[in-house]
Amino acid sequence: MKVSVQDWSSNFDRLADELWAQMHEVASRSYFRAPSPQPWQPALNVYEAPDRIIVCAELPGMAREEIDVQFAEGVLHIGGVRPKPVMEEMPATVGVVLMEIDSGPFRRCVEVSLPIHVEAIRAYYRRGYLWVTLPCAPQSSEGI
Repeated sequence: MKVSVQDWSSNFDRLADELWAQMHEVASRSYFRAPSPQPWQPALNVYEAPDRIIVCAELPGMAREEIDVQFAEGVLHIGGVRPKPVMEEMPATVGVVLMEIDSGPFRRCVEVSLPIHVEAIRAYYRRGYLWVTLPCAPQSSEGI
């Protein structure tokens, strides 16, 4: 009995091409960002007034106690860990359609070139924004 050999290559090639095109389409979209091993960086605004520097960091979803603010050697350090956003009534199984909100450890540093009165630095957190006021130190008039 003669067995005929069918040519599956054309069907397989067409299927492989379609699969590759679909994978490329999904990969090119920004459904979610893969977590980075490095801390993420919150968005900042930095303002300069005649007597102070004001830094605003966008940090929604956090408690004030979870945010670490330090100033050392002319650099403002803002850090902490933001939890993943979770809804209280979240179903046990959900699929990701879009994921852009960063969570986990974050760190942001701002170099300040002006002399700062360190003891007078103030920070407050309101409505998802961290505000840090860095008062400028009085300029010394020695040597004039």
